[in-house]
Amino acid sequence: MKKKLNFCIILSLFLTSFISAQTIYKVLFNDGNVIINDSLISKGAFFKNTDSVYFKNNKGLLKVCYSSCSKIKIIAGDLYSNIHSSSIDDYISYYETTSTRDRVILNIKELNDLFSLPNIAVLDSLKLSFNNNVYLIDSNKYFYLRFINNGRTYNKKLKVINDEIIISQYAFTIDNVFSHSFENSVSIYYYDQAAEESTLVIPDVKLVFIDKNLIINNVKYVFENLNLSKNEKLEFLRDYLRTEYKGLFFNYSDCLKLLEL
Repeated sequence: MKKKLNFCIILSLFLTSFISAQTIYKVLFNDGNVIINDSLISKGAFFKNTDSVYFKNNKGLLKVCYSSCSKIKIIAGDLYSNIHSSSIDDYISYYETTSTRDRVILNIKELNDLFSLPNIAVLDSLKLSFNNNVYLIDSNKYFYLRFINNGRTYNKKLKVINDEIIISQYAFTIDNVFSHSFENSVSIYYYDQAAEESTLVIPDVKLVFIDKNLIINNVKYVFENLNLSKNEKLEFLRDYLRTEYKGLFFNYSDCLKLLEL
């Protein structure tokens, strides 16, 4: 009798563990390109994390909720394929583990705080505010950027507008040609011409210029989808950037601007 009781307890614990390990997803939107268990699944239907998922093309979109519908996720065919997902669980787990805290670079201090982060992506320009009581700007006092290109060191005076340093492609233009091939990190200095003194303000920052039109063209099919909210599109955009541009930090404010284009 005791053996039977122990067996029942073990069986009960096993079944409870098995059931709790299953994730149930509810379909909130399917653009018609996502197949679950060989069937075109419709809005309102449910499926399990163990069910097979197939995207008919890379532009397929599936919107699901889970955890008693307390969480929502957009699954895109191209990202599903690019990260080699074998299930929806894989997809969601991947982006949960690679998520980063939203950060906005607004000033010199915040950029200095990003030393531990990877290369910084620049779409149009990087604008950094500064304390004009500390850094007086006139014809003899200014910021400049130093970088190395093809073994040669360049110093480029930086534009300042309304107490903001403006860094864009002009700073890396050599002989009227924008250069992508600066090998090392860039540094920003403050120069006092009268004192002939340079002060290092930001050391060793890696800036990588990205064509925003390329990003927009690749995510346009999601941005134009009326079944997704702005926040859901933003979440997808961040997933896309983490997948397609691994190792790059994107300014959160730039992500918001992309949604408005």
